[in-house]
Amino acid sequence: MFSKSRILLLGLLVLVLAGCSLAGGALLPNVPTRTPGAELTRPVPPTAIPEATVTLAPIAVPTAPAQPTATSPPPEPTATAPPAPTATGVPFDLPPPPPVLTARGDVQTYEGPGRHFAALHILPAGTRANVTGRSLDNSWLVIAGPGDGPGPGVWVAAANVILEGDVNLVGIVDPPEVEAGLFPIVDAETGFLLGGWADSCLDADETVARLKPLPYRIYVDSLPAGAVEGRPFPAAGGPCPEPIVQFDGLIPSSSVALLAAATWAPNVRPVTAMEPTAPLRAQVERLLQEKGIADPDVRIDAIQRVDLEGDALDEILITAVRLGDGSGGRAVNAGDYAVVALQPANGTPLQPLVLDVYLEADEQALPYRPAVTGILDVNGDGIMEIVVRALRHEGFQVTLFQRTLPLLTVDCHL
Repeated sequence: MFSKSRILLLGLLVLVLAGCSLAGGALLPNVPTRTPGAELTRPVPPTAIPEATVTLAPIAVPTAPAQPTATSPPPEPTATAPPAPTATGVPFDLPPPPPVLTARGDVQTYEGPGRHFAALHILPAGTRANVTGRSLDNSWLVIAGPGDGPGPGVWVAAANVILEGDVNLVGIVDPPEVEAGLFPIVDAETGFLLGGWADSCLDADETVARLKPLPYRIYVDSLPAGAVEGRPFPAAGGPCPEPIVQFDGLIPSSSVALLAAATWAPNVRPVTAMEPTAPLRAQVERLLQEKGIADPDVRIDAIQRVDLEGDALDEILITAVRLGDGSGGRAVNAGDYAVVALQPANGTPLQPLVLDVYLEADEQALPYRPAVTGILDVNGDGIMEIVVRALRHEGFQVTLFQRTLPLLTVDCHL
């Protein structure tokens, strides 16, 4: 039997439990039922989520750099390219470009500012080069020499080049102290020494006094035709008192020989043979009429076309001869003549180099019969010289012309 107080306590407890159940059971979790053989699991109580949450910033945890291992090389530093300049950068002045020259034709270079210096190598036509120095009067310019060139540069004549830019931007260069170059000019067929060139023409005696045994290059019809050794001899007197050069080899006929040192070769430009034309015949006829032959018998032996100055403008050389019976004898007939004349590129009248006119017959005239045997630049100034060889009865004459100006000559009449 229960006591009255225990019954009262049980009733009170039942009422409290019933009230909690009527309130929705929010305070008591569901009690799982135990299934025979199954484990009893305890449910996780629900977590209350507040209406506002706080987001914490992530904490950066420093990471130690990777250490290189013994088997891997350390990383290479990365080069950072400089920022590219922008159009809004601060402007600045660039230095003016150096002056540049262009060779008008084949241009000879020299060891110093003048043709009395040793000749070195030839600049082909159209060659461009930076100017690195100049002479005091700007008539000679310095450019860089080839890999084996002497000193800091070589010299060219300003007259032979086209200049771009201000030459006064480069400094004045003092000429080197070197022995003056000498270029002898020889009639190879006979060996007679016409003279030489050392910044100006030297006569045969001045030239032979300075000559030593040298190699000479042979030219036939203005083109190289081999080389031979030559030794100078002084004049021996007699009817032809001219110094000679004796060659150690056979010389082609009608050839011209010039000094061919290791770095020297006279400029050569193409010489083209032409057929006579009516206008050129008329030019020769007019020239002979001016000299007193009323009705000349025009006989043209040769017409040669060549660019003498290297300015891309061709001149024409005309050789016209009528002498006796053509055998090279002593006599001439009235109206005979011998002409070598230059037709300038601008078409102006003929300019004679050789002009012999015979208005009357003469049994003992001993006329010269001329022929142009060479057209080449013998002194490296970029202008072609003209070699005229004239034969006569028991004699000859060889003359070197620059255009119509005779520079050197040798004359022998036995």
